[in-house]
Amino acid sequence: MGKYLMGIISWLPPDEKLRAERREAHRKQIELVRDILPDVHIRIVAQCYREDEYIDDPNISYRKSDTPITMSAGRNLLLDLLYNSDFDWMILADDDLFIYEHYDYKEFFDAMAEGRFNSEIDWILPFNPAHDGFNKYVVDDELFQTHFKFGALRIPYDFPNIQFIKNLKKYHGKTMWYDEDLCPEKELCANEDLEFSLRMIREGFRGYVNYSIVKKDFGVWKSSIGTIEKGYSKEERKETQRIRRDHLISMFPELYRRSNGNIVWKDFIQRYNRSGKVLYIPRGEGKIIKDPKKQTLF
Repeated sequence: MGKYLMGIISWLPPDEKLRAERREAHRKQIELVRDILPDVHIRIVAQCYREDEYIDDPNISYRKSDTPITMSAGRNLLLDLLYNSDFDWMILADDDLFIYEHYDYKEFFDAMAEGRFNSEIDWILPFNPAHDGFNKYVVDDELFQTHFKFGALRIPYDFPNIQFIKNLKKYHGKTMWYDEDLCPEKELCANEDLEFSLRMIREGFRGYVNYSIVKKDFGVWKSSIGTIEKGYSKEERKETQRIRRDHLISMFPELYRRSNGNIVWKDFIQRYNRSGKVLYIPRGEGKIIKDPKKQTLF
């Protein structure tokens, strides 16, 4: 088998207006995935779907739940599928985003299917344009013309709810899971992807941002099950995130807040990060190049 599959966490809320918005975002997602990856198998953890809302497609299968489950539990169902398969990679995503059809995304997926990233990388995040400009990383970089460029993770910005995870069980004999006790109350769920990534880094797995794939968001920010059901505002969502960040600090002693409230991530990264600051993997023939300019993490 030896290629990749896609896993999607999907949930449709009881509010009919929000339900229609999320269903439309998911429809756009599936159309884009089909355009870019017409043969990929998609496994969807479908929460609270009605019978007429499932997509009839031979390459889509469902894990159905009539009640909402936490984001961490849903992701773990998909990771369990990956770890107990012969697939090399899983594209793990929420149901309202994928990537832009820009740059050399087709080459990227071909290279991933051919296993060209397997020896150096354990998980990949797409570039997140919400926090930084894309062109400054690649326009003046001559190596980008002949190589795929991977950069150091910019914690906490590079966690846009879509990631490419290698089959850790197949390649390392290990498994990593989302913490299902992280959010005992659904309305307090936030930062589960960040917490998972921090533990991945602490365990020595190598994660990078890739500059050939750029996250595309379909604009449905209201993703938290608890947030929607209780009608919370964006401001209350931010407060939830602050509470969850405080919990992260209690879990990782290298993290702390400055007097202005910002979390300092540098000590954690310097202690545990095994990934290079920049990594170039050739598009065709050529050598892997690591840290050619000795760039800094911050």
